[in-house]
This record gives sequence, C-alpha cells and structure tokens, in this order.
Amino acid sequence: MVGITPAPELALRILEQQGPGADKAVFASLVESGRIAEAAARLSDGRATEFFFELWSTSTMESRMGLFLVAEAALEENPFGLDPLVPLLIEGLGGDGPLAQDPTRRGDTADLLGKIGHEDARPALEALAKDPNPEVVEAAEEALEEF
Repeated sequence: MVGITPAPELALRILEQQGPGADKAVFASLVESGRIAEAAARLSDGRATEFFFELWSTSTMESRMGLFLVAEAALEENPFGLDPLVPLLIEGLGGDGPLAQDPTRRGDTADLLGKIGHEDARPALEALAKDPNPEVVEAAEEALEEF
C-alpha cells in the first residue's frame, strides 16, 4: 500500500490476511458497517454467495434489511450475479433449518427470490404461496408477480 490508507480500508486489508474464515468476516463487516457497494461487489462476483446465505439464514430482521440492500445493489451491478444463491435459498426453505422454521424468514426469502427472478425459484415460490402463514403467502404471491 502506498500513501495514507483510511482506517476502515486498513482493517479490511488486515482481515483479508487472516486465513480461512477471513472472507466471511470481511463480508459480514462490510454489511454491518453499511458499506453496501463493497459487499454487493463481493456478492455479485460470487466471492460471498455462501457467506450471504449463512448470514441470511441466521439473520435478525434488522440485519436482513442490510443484506437485502446488498442483494439489490448486487443485482444492479450484475443481474445474474445472484443466480448461484437461488439453490441455496430453495434448499434452505426445505427441511427444518432456520429459514423453514421462521415465517418471517420464509416471507423475506420469498421476496428475495422474487427480486432475483431466477426461473428455478418458481416452484419454491408456488409452494410458499400455499404456506399456512398468510404473510408468507402474500410475499410469495408478490414475488411470483415479479417474474
């Protein structure tokens, strides 16, 4: 590095050198600190797909809003950049994982799948449109309208 490096950039550079798990920590740090464009760049080029999914699956309502902003910015940057996330989200909706168990997360995931707009998400959204929770049904129906 040459010249004066701002503290946030220096912190990211140090984190990046910390070995396995550092990329996840960097991505989480970018999201938490509101550095949406930088987090979106990592998501849209595939460097943070799995990290995004991990954070999304265990997110609170507040952190999910930040992740949603990152996803929207990533889609603006690369409309197909979130396609690798679709199978992870669909799989997460099945079984007994955190996405499947929490109606708010199911509804937010339906919303995210609608924004991504990948055709592989249609069957999962159609299934969510029959969810016992009316808010999930509404989110799934709105997501299907985005296709």
